[in-house]
Amino acid sequence: MGIAEPGEEYMLNCTVTVVDRLIVSPVITWTKRSANNVISVPPVLMTLSNVMSSLYLRFSSLNTSDAGLYTCEASINVSQISMVASNHTSDLPLDIPNPSVDVSLSREDYFLAGSNLILTCDISVDPNVDTPFTVDVTWNITDQQIMNRVNISSVMMGSSFNEYRSILNFTTLSSIEDSGTYTCIVTIVPAPAAYEHVMTSDTNYMSVNLTVTDPIIGSFSASPDSFLSLETSCPDSDPYDNFTLTCTATKPTIVKPNLVIAWTHNGTIETGTVTTTGEDTMTTTVTNTLSFNASRPSDSGTYRCTASITIPDSTGITTSEESTVTIRSPALPVPAINVTATPGTTTAAISFIIPNITYTPETYSVKYTGAILQTTEATSIIRMSPDDITAINQEFTIMLNGLEEDNTYAYTVDSTNCLGTTSTVEMSFRTLPTLPVAPPMDCTNITFLPSNVTLIWTGPTLIDQNGVPVGYNLTCINTNGVSVNGLSPTQTSTNTMFTITDVMPFTSRPEFGSLPPRPTKGVRLFLGEENVTIANFSMIAAGLFHDKDVDRPDGIATNSPIGPDGQNDGLWCQSSLNQNMIGTWYYSDGTTVPSGSTDGNDDPSPLFANNTATGQIGLLRNGGIASVQGLYSCVIPNEEGIDQTLYVAAYGNNDFIRNDEYPMIDGSSPSFQLLSSVDADPPVFSLSFNVTNRSPTIVTCSVDNGNQFNVSDSDLIRTVTPVNNDVQVQVSVIFRMRVSGLYKCFVTADRIKATPLVSTNMTTRNVTGSNWISIKLDLQQK
Repeated sequence: MGIAEPGEEYMLNCTVTVVDRLIVSPVITWTKRSANNVISVPPVLMTLSNVMSSLYLRFSSLNTSDAGLYTCEASINVSQISMVASNHTSDLPLDIPNPSVDVSLSREDYFLAGSNLILTCDISVDPNVDTPFTVDVTWNITDQQIMNRVNISSVMMGSSFNEYRSILNFTTLSSIEDSGTYTCIVTIVPAPAAYEHVMTSDTNYMSVNLTVTDPIIGSFSASPDSFLSLETSCPDSDPYDNFTLTCTATKPTIVKPNLVIAWTHNGTIETGTVTTTGEDTMTTTVTNTLSFNASRPSDSGTYRCTASITIPDSTGITTSEESTVTIRSPALPVPAINVTATPGTTTAAISFIIPNITYTPETYSVKYTGAILQTTEATSIIRMSPDDITAINQEFTIMLNGLEEDNTYAYTVDSTNCLGTTSTVEMSFRTLPTLPVAPPMDCTNITFLPSNVTLIWTGPTLIDQNGVPVGYNLTCINTNGVSVNGLSPTQTSTNTMFTITDVMPFTSRPEFGSLPPRPTKGVRLFLGEENVTIANFSMIAAGLFHDKDVDRPDGIATNSPIGPDGQNDGLWCQSSLNQNMIGTWYYSDGTTVPSGSTDGNDDPSPLFANNTATGQIGLLRNGGIASVQGLYSCVIPNEEGIDQTLYVAAYGNNDFIRNDEYPMIDGSSPSFQLLSSVDADPPVFSLSFNVTNRSPTIVTCSVDNGNQFNVSDSDLIRTVTPVNNDVQVQVSVIFRMRVSGLYKCFVTADRIKATPLVSTNMTTRNVTGSNWISIKLDLQQK
């Protein structure tokens, strides 16, 4: 029979056959031989069957203690004589089940060289093994024997029944030797020969992979990387004659070997103050500080800080940084360079550069002499150098005040430290003379030649003056106050006469007048005589614009000239664009108004245009305009360079005042257009119609509920169309409202009256029934 397994249910059967005539039942018993002992099987395990003379030996769950040699015996007692009829032997060997093996690590990561690590092999033996046994544990690494440097514990009892443990302890991991696959191999061996029926278990094992890396020295720094100190020699060398070097690094706290930080100076070890912090945290910080309280020249040199960790059987871990320390010996300041003097009349600015500070911080001053009756050198205010003794090429300026005008001064720039003073070579400057306090007098032209003009004048009186003038300047400007280039005055330093050469001969009319001022933004129509801006589509009489400066309005009701005011009285189309030669005037039939000049020679008649000035073009009249009256237009760019069109209706004085010439609305051609959704808030719609006879300046609209309003320029569109040598203006009015009712629009014109001549009087004709149009709208809110 085969080998049974502990924990299984198992049964042994013993059957005895007797002759039929035997009247005595046989007696059947079981005995067990194990560990050299013979014992009777307890009756509780035996079951008797009456079918045949049989005795069953039943095990509900085998234990290793059940293993052994079982013997079944049958005996018959006849006439009180006991006879053994027969016996039968059965062998019951048992295998110890494979143990359960689990290997765990004391931490799951950070397998760093120099750190401690424990591998634990936990073993569990089947509870049905109740006979003596030995737990045989073997550790290896990648099929090799583990070195003696690793501590392996003996097998220990666990915390529960049939549980055991073996520990592999790395005091300090090695990155060279300890990486690999570690295997815990376990076999359960029964006690020796006494339990020959209990068999050794199969071998079980578990492996873990271990990769050991070298730790990293972190946050390593040595500061400062360079330092300038001073040799102790005078009180001003403090605090520059002491310095401190600091070196800091970190290591993982789990790495047991110390992090060593050491300073060397030119190869020789220096002893500093070492502090260690963070040993109860994940990271340990070590700092080594070198302090010097009194610098000596021998302290100069290269300081190297080295941080290292030495780990047994591992690669050495080292990093280092250097600091360079320079100790300056005592020295006088270097002289200032790039010294310049900028004199005024009674002041001078002395500017200079200090290349470098040689020792302790320095002060700078200017010593100077040269004033009348001055017998000793004067010293300026003191300027301090920065506290940073490493500063280079620092610029300084020292002001000298209270100097005498037009006088020569000698000076030096002095640099001083605790050891003494260094001066520049002596230099000089001369203060400026004061400007005259009075202008030249009686300037007169003494000759006019084709190509030059000579002027003479008298110098200012010397009473209350600050000296005799040493020269004169001449600036040539035109009538508009603009300097004229190309005129070359010739002079001597003190002569009171100039000859202006290279003059170009020309003629002009002084009565033309100066140009009117331009707008600062946008475009406009400007009436020079009235000195007023007029609205687009205005009406003016011919008597209100001219080709020259005619008169000056003063509010008196008269058309008689009362003297020029210096400004041209034309009709000017103006832009804020600062550009020459811009703009064009057009007649009502679309032809261009011809150009003319300002000198009055051969100008076109009765109208001409002039755009020789910046940002404007004039419509100038030198005759009656009855033959060319109508709606004139001017095209001129705005400040963005986009052409704009302005209109003005110009009529002869008689035609201007005719009563039958009102703007007339053509009632046969109105149109209505919805420009937005009717649900918009508010809706937008337009009313368009044609106007003839006179250009409309003002459009006024009202609703039958009594609201009346002037239409703004942004809501008013006017399009000019020639009709039979006159013009027709299409007007579109845009409404933004939700009001139901009768909309009525009126048109009229701004009429600038010629009589009386009043500068700001701009009135409109009365509104009559002939110049309105209406439309009824029902605007409902959904």
